[in-house]
Amino acid sequence: MVFNNDKLIYAGYYSTSFEDRWIKKQNGIYYCWHSENIDNHIQKSKDIERFSIWITLNPYAKTDDGKIVNISKIIEDTIISNIKPILNKVGKTLKENQENTKSIKEILKSI
Repeated sequence: MVFNNDKLIYAGYYSTSFEDRWIKKQNGIYYCWHSENIDNHIQKSKDIERFSIWITLNPYAKTDDGKIVNISKIIEDTIISNIKPILNKVGKTLKENQENTKSIKEILKSI
């Protein structure tokens, strides 16, 4: 999640491409970068010190029957549909689409 002051401006989920999508290295220094959308927004800000980035390193949960699932996508979807961060470009119709999907609990029962 990316915050400007205390306002959430972007929510994303952890995936296997985390390192490629977020952690970059240049001249021996690691820095966070995700996309032109977020990077440009932060760089254009006059008060860059007011940004904070919160990253999960372990978004996995174990179900009662021992399956390991990545719970970050459902968290991202919930945040986007309820808060609507300004830099999220996808997921604007999540609430409408949720009527046509199954819950994680239902999906796991069918596996």
